[in-house]
Amino acid sequence: MRKLCTFLSAIFICLPVFADGRITVPKPDDQTSISDKLTYVDPEVTKFVIRKYISHLSTAYLPKYTTDKKDSEILSEFLDDYNQMLTQNEGLVSSTLLVEACQRAFSNLKRKGIDPVVDFPKEVLIYNQCLAFGRELVTTHTEQHSDCKYEISKVNGSQARIRYVNKEDGSGFVRKDGTIAWRFFNPGALRDSPYKCTRLSTSPNGTFAAFDSELRGRMSLRQLLQTSPLYKNKTVSQVIPKYAPSKENDTARYVRNLSALGVNINKVISELTEVEWDNLLDSIAQIEGWNNAGTVEYF
Repeated sequence: MRKLCTFLSAIFICLPVFADGRITVPKPDDQTSISDKLTYVDPEVTKFVIRKYISHLSTAYLPKYTTDKKDSEILSEFLDDYNQMLTQNEGLVSSTLLVEACQRAFSNLKRKGIDPVVDFPKEVLIYNQCLAFGRELVTTHTEQHSDCKYEISKVNGSQARIRYVNKEDGSGFVRKDGTIAWRFFNPGALRDSPYKCTRLSTSPNGTFAAFDSELRGRMSLRQLLQTSPLYKNKTVSQVIPKYAPSKENDTARYVRNLSALGVNINKVISELTEVEWDNLLDSIAQIEGWNNAGTVEYF
């Protein structure tokens, strides 16, 4: 047995290579680093980082590896592990537990007809893409009043072109055309929010909050629905008339569209599961035009 060690997520992990080509991660000893301590991670941060790292990883292994799992199956297994972790640890996670969950999700990957100790370092780097998300997950924070990464403004006063300038190095991009929800990183088409970076006026639709990332915009939508006294103890169908008032929306149609997209409109907001939250936020974003994207120009 040969070992290759890599420093990841502030943990020194040694990956044994066995004769059948499987890669396994031994359980870390009890002397874990501070980054391995249980910590709270906002559910929307969790989903954002998990999707970024894990949604399409199995294809990176092929054709050198064989597996009977699809990307969706790998992601589903990982999410099941993750939810069990939250249940067992009262809503807390750690990078050590995340590494173990990641290993289980990829446990049946095998190299095809290749000596497992030949050309192995490159394959470990691919495997570590799966593990790397652990560090980002426990260190990604989008606080309610944290500084936004970008300065946001209109280009020549046009609401159809929104400029995002990085505060550190001046680089950035312009989101052009598409919908207000997409241009403003505002999937809920919110007028205001404590998460906002700024507010920008549009004509004839009024003023909307602008965020500097999809994550901040999505967290803002969830924060509003989950914590506002107007919504949290009401069913989805009771929430919509206040969230999307009839003076601006066809409220009855909005509710019908949510139902058609699989949202349980009779469920109380405060009783939604994570799966139901995911579906509700995705459905609201779709109705508000988040998926009607324009173009991005980088500078």
